[in-house]
Amino acid sequence: MAKIDDLTLKVGRVYAQAERDIIQRIANRLRKDKTLSIEQWELRKLRELQTLRSGIEKQIVTKLDNFDEKELQPIIQELYNQGSKDAIADLRKVYNINEITTDFGKIDEATVANYTQALKDNLQGTHLRMVRQADDVYRQAVSRGVNTVLTGSGTRVEGSQRVLNEFANKGVTGFVDKSGRSWSLKTYAEMATRTTAARARIDGSLNRFQQNGEDLVVVSAHAESCPICDPWEGRILSISGKSEEYPSVSEAEADGLFHQNCSHGLTLWVEGLTTKPEPVDSTDNYQQRQQQRYNERQIRKWKRREAGAMTKDEARKAKNYRKKWQDKQKEFIEETGRYRKYEREQIKTAR
Repeated sequence: MAKIDDLTLKVGRVYAQAERDIIQRIANRLRKDKTLSIEQWELRKLRELQTLRSGIEKQIVTKLDNFDEKELQPIIQELYNQGSKDAIADLRKVYNINEITTDFGKIDEATVANYTQALKDNLQGTHLRMVRQADDVYRQAVSRGVNTVLTGSGTRVEGSQRVLNEFANKGVTGFVDKSGRSWSLKTYAEMATRTTAARARIDGSLNRFQQNGEDLVVVSAHAESCPICDPWEGRILSISGKSEEYPSVSEAEADGLFHQNCSHGLTLWVEGLTTKPEPVDSTDNYQQRQQQRYNERQIRKWKRREAGAMTKDEARKAKNYRKKWQDKQKEFIEETGRYRKYEREQIKTAR
C-alpha cells in the first residue's frame, strides 16, 4: 500500500496548499488600505473582488488542473500494473509461469482510463466550489469588518479576522460522497485518491485472475482495520458471484468492504495451495490511528490560521497553537510507538 499512500499524500498536500493560498490571498487583500474611511474601504474591497477571483482561477485553479492532468494517469496506471503483478505472483504459487496469461488487453486499458477519468472528475469537481467559497468568505469578511466598526465593537481588521478564522478552522467544505458523508477539501481529495487508487490496484489483480480462469480470492488482514471491514478479513469471495459456497466480491462491497479510504486487498485462493491471512485484533491500533489523524488535522488547521493572520498578535497566537499541537503529536507518538507521518502535517505547492 506504500505507493497508494504516497499518491494520496501527494494529492492531499497539493490541495491543502491551494486552500492555504486562498486564505492567504484573502487576508493580504483585506489587511490593506487601513487609512481609508470605512465607506471607502468597503467600496474598494468589493471592487477588488473580481481581481481576487481572477487570481484564484488563473493561478491556483490552473495549477491544480495541470497537476491533475499530468500526475494522475501515470500513477493510476502504475498501481493497476502493480495489482496485475501481485496477481501473477499469486498465480505462480499454483502454476508454472508458462501457463499464466499476462497479456495487457483492452479491458485493462479501459479500466485504467475509467479510473483515471473518475479521479480527475472528482478532484476537478472541487475547483469551482473553492472559487465560490472564497468569494463568499471575502464578501462576509468585508461585511463583518464594516459592521464591527459601525457598531463600535472593534476595528475592521478584527471583524474581518473573525470571518477568516472561521473559514481557516474548517477550510473549504461541503464535499459530499455517495454515502452522504461530508468532507473538507483536503480530506475529500485524499479520500477520492486513496479509494480510486486502491480499487484500480484491486481490479488489476481481479482482471488477471479472471483472465487465467480463477474465481476465488481471499480478503487481506491488517493491523488498523476498521469495525466495518473486520468481519470480512480472511473471508473467501467469488469474483464472478457464481459460487454457491462463497459470497461475491460485490456482496462484500455492498456490506461495506472497500469503503472510502479502505486499505484491504484481495489475493488468490486455491484450496490446499494458498493460505488465508489471520484476522488481527486491530481495535487499539484503529483508535490510535484516529487520534493521530485528529492531531494532524489540528496542526494543519493552525497552519491555515497562520496563513490568514492579519495582525502580529493573530499570527503569534496561531503559531503558538500550531506548536502546541505539534508537541502533542510528538508526545502521542512517543507514548504509542507509532510512526509519525510528517508529510501528513505538511502542505505542498502544485507545479
